[in-house]
Amino acid sequence: MLPSASSPFSPASQVDTTPLRLGHQQEGVKPIKVLLCGYGELGLGTLKGLLKLAKQNKMVLLGVFDWNERACAKADRHQTDEAIAFQRFLRQQKIRQFTRFKGLQDARFSVEVLERYEPDLVLVSSWGEILKEPFITSQQASKRLLLNCHPSLLPKHRGANPYIAAILANDAETGVSFHVMAPALDAGEVVYQASTPLNALDTGGSVRKKCATVAEEAVQDLIVGLQSETGLTPQVQYETQASTHTLKQISYPWLNVIQAPPDYLERQGRALQPWCFGCLFFENQVAVLCEKITLETNTLTAYRVPAGVLLQLDPTQGLLLSTNDPHVLLRCKGLRLFQNQNFDAPLPEALTKLLLPIQLPIGTKVLAF
Repeated sequence: MLPSASSPFSPASQVDTTPLRLGHQQEGVKPIKVLLCGYGELGLGTLKGLLKLAKQNKMVLLGVFDWNERACAKADRHQTDEAIAFQRFLRQQKIRQFTRFKGLQDARFSVEVLERYEPDLVLVSSWGEILKEPFITSQQASKRLLLNCHPSLLPKHRGANPYIAAILANDAETGVSFHVMAPALDAGEVVYQASTPLNALDTGGSVRKKCATVAEEAVQDLIVGLQSETGLTPQVQYETQASTHTLKQISYPWLNVIQAPPDYLERQGRALQPWCFGCLFFENQVAVLCEKITLETNTLTAYRVPAGVLLQLDPTQGLLLSTNDPHVLLRCKGLRLFQNQNFDAPLPEALTKLLLPIQLPIGTKVLAF
């Protein structure tokens, strides 16, 4: 974590380098009290790491505040497999849950949880609420450490779904960053980071799993480091190296096949899995959703074909499109027809009936992806 010539953190001479230490008293080091606020895969990975430390009596887990179980969550609860797995694990492990509050900034939560249980560390790991002032300052005044586990190597990829952003940026690695909460989104001082490599087969979903696995180990190193004699020194992020993405910026509008490099189109297809389908909008107002996008060497045509032209449509092999690189074609599989604002039957069942005879003759141009 020490700054180097290419470090994303500000030189130590420019910032307060006071180490963070928890659990130290005159009679020695005591287990610190931790409150976890989170959900989903990242939250579950973090929780598993904390439980390993708790079994070693290095910390006390006071309980968990599940984002999907807060008082106002019934209308927008994320009933995903990950959310269900998180709740199942909490019940199996008989972990205390805090559920009767609207969020961390709920005044009742401060009184009934923070003031009552007095955690040394409030750790956030996947949370749908942006924490603001005066809540952040009030935690600092209480000498309570408020950290967030963000699934990227900050200052890169702040904001929502950095799993997608890491693939689109063609990063060689990603990871998790434990940072001090600040009013600016994911901009606080980084206390600890851990990385994991990425490869050309990674999807947004697989990157999320990797970050959850890294978080399970990294949170243990974080707690041990905070309890060590030297502590952990926070590092200020270089704003010039920061990047921030929103889901809207990443996912919409769909890229123009005629302009976008084929490798970027392929990365977008991987990055959006499993949350979104790739979507091809054809000139005759037919849209096709595709689950998997790969690149292939062009062996079909010896002449230059304009980008975005349908070259092949097959019930099992999907469709093949030309790109702005004459040597590279785009293969799209796992197709679904989108017509009249409805998702039709999965292809190939709908392929011969709906696409080949009428809507998608070979040579049809793709307007956007």
